[in-house]
Amino acid sequence: MTVIGHLHVLQALARLLPDFWIGDAELMAIALLSDNSAPPKGGKRRSWGATKVGQCVLALQIIEDMRKRHKAKAERVKKDKGISESARQPEHAYLLNLEDRITVLLDAREKVTLLPFSQRLLIVTLLHEIRSYTLWPARLSWLARIMNWTLQAQPLDPTRLTAESSDVVATEDVRDELGATISRLRGVYMACSDVQVSNAKQSRSTLLFSPTSLEPIDQLSGMGAAADDNMSVFTALPEKLEIACARFLVLISQCLSQFDRHRLGPTVWRMLDSTEAALLKPACFLSMYLSEKDDTFAGMVRDDLQSNYGSTRRQAVHRLSSLFAWRFQVLSQRFIHKAERDNPGYRPLRSGRPALQFVPVDVGSSQFVLEQNEAELKARFGEALPRDVIRRLLEIDWVQENKPPDKRLEIIRTPFSVLPSMQLDRGLDDVPEMVMSQSTSGNLAPSPTGTPSPGLSAPTILRRKSSASSATFQVVKRRPVFTPSLLRALPSLALSVTDPDVAISSAARDLLVDFMREDAATLCRPLIDSISGDMEAVGDLRAFLHVQQILPPIMSHFVFGHLAGFIRTHSKAIERTVDSVTGVATERIPNFMLHAYASTVPILYKLVSQVSNLGVQDLRRAKLELLRVPSGLL
Repeated sequence: MTVIGHLHVLQALARLLPDFWIGDAELMAIALLSDNSAPPKGGKRRSWGATKVGQCVLALQIIEDMRKRHKAKAERVKKDKGISESARQPEHAYLLNLEDRITVLLDAREKVTLLPFSQRLLIVTLLHEIRSYTLWPARLSWLARIMNWTLQAQPLDPTRLTAESSDVVATEDVRDELGATISRLRGVYMACSDVQVSNAKQSRSTLLFSPTSLEPIDQLSGMGAAADDNMSVFTALPEKLEIACARFLVLISQCLSQFDRHRLGPTVWRMLDSTEAALLKPACFLSMYLSEKDDTFAGMVRDDLQSNYGSTRRQAVHRLSSLFAWRFQVLSQRFIHKAERDNPGYRPLRSGRPALQFVPVDVGSSQFVLEQNEAELKARFGEALPRDVIRRLLEIDWVQENKPPDKRLEIIRTPFSVLPSMQLDRGLDDVPEMVMSQSTSGNLAPSPTGTPSPGLSAPTILRRKSSASSATFQVVKRRPVFTPSLLRALPSLALSVTDPDVAISSAARDLLVDFMREDAATLCRPLIDSISGDMEAVGDLRAFLHVQQILPPIMSHFVFGHLAGFIRTHSKAIERTVDSVTGVATERIPNFMLHAYASTVPILYKLVSQVSNLGVQDLRRAKLELLRVPSGLL
């Protein structure tokens, strides 16, 4: 009851004094982290300290005040189109001073006893709110302490902890203390809310027939509303310490040093084993950021994919599946941008692709086009007309169809397993449930992206050749994030398709097929970029193509267009040599071009029948006769 009474007084003072929580930083830090425990004697290990409910309540109140200030700041920015530096300087100075005071007391207290998980979570959340408000990228005096807490929050593998933080390993009792303390705090706040509501009702009934004005009644009504909002402090509070630490590290990710990134890599890689969306989202951001900065993280991924232990390989495949499923949500998280001195235009996770050394060929279509049945075409047009002529007649609607198309037959003939999931979501209304249950295939990791709202128009998922019933599929472009260093680890994933462990091979195959039908450009672009100087990239590309016999239309179109453009561009290369004796100049095709032609033509031969809406006239217009009938030059 003492804590409830003090909480009631603090909330009343905060309502009367708007700057009640912006006062003496040193006094506030002492109130948050003061402890009278004696230091361990005789070289004994540090023990976990006892939880102090009063300090937890005080931390929650400061966190709630910071959230209100952040919301008010956002409204002022939206209304006034900016805030002057003089207007926000006092608050920023106080908050940064409070950070420094908290850091000093944390170092002093953890030399004696380890801070419980519940208070660690509240301190990390408070620092997160302060940095979200100030957006200050410097003075990270508490970073080493937060890193130690992040490593200790992991339930397994205590060998990766530093010498400073590994003297006491967090047991299950230590972790259970967090949930018990949060439940206890909820009880305190609920009791305080009941007291406020009862007092407000009693005062309102007393003043109802009073001759005074009605303004006090409005104030008491506001007090009752404040009591109703008392529990809102727990809405955005993370449930686990590792979630709070991961969110905070995302916010200050641009301020991490190389040593911090190397130290954090294995922990972030293990976070991807979680099934909680609250932890997976920041873990995916940190994974992409660490892999973008250097190849250490990607090297760890490749080592796990090539490990001698089947469990390690299986975990690596599932972690990559989580990264793939969350690639659209990586940039939706808030982080402090810090431009590098040597590259002021640097934008994290937005590195541009290098320019290609050749011009790709745009032939065919990347969308699925339902081919007409061979027997039906012969019955309608006979065997004299070539396929290209028949296709052009259908495109210009030369032949009028008296009967409507058979939608059920079209659905049965449509290979749903190679269509993008977004295209399937838009056209599921017309698909029978029985057919969909037999044809569709799901992802390994649940995709966090929602399906389009029912109010949107849903065009058919098929694109017919007849112009009368053709419907193109429009997709709102969202930028996925998958760093090139991680993409270079995917050829090792292609080798896992032939793994003797069925669970590993099926998971790797499903992930690569999802990559091909959802984002073929991201999957193949690193190999296409290096194909001009490294023919081993063709071998890696061939490994992707052997994952499935019938490739998704977008994959076939992308690979065929780029390889055909590569051959067409480099086929004009001539190597001129002059005989030193006779002085006669000779011209020949470079050996590199001969090797490239021999390596890529079998791939093109396999893909030409899988590219949608591709005919002989398209090859002629793109000047690809070299691929149809090789000349004597080669």
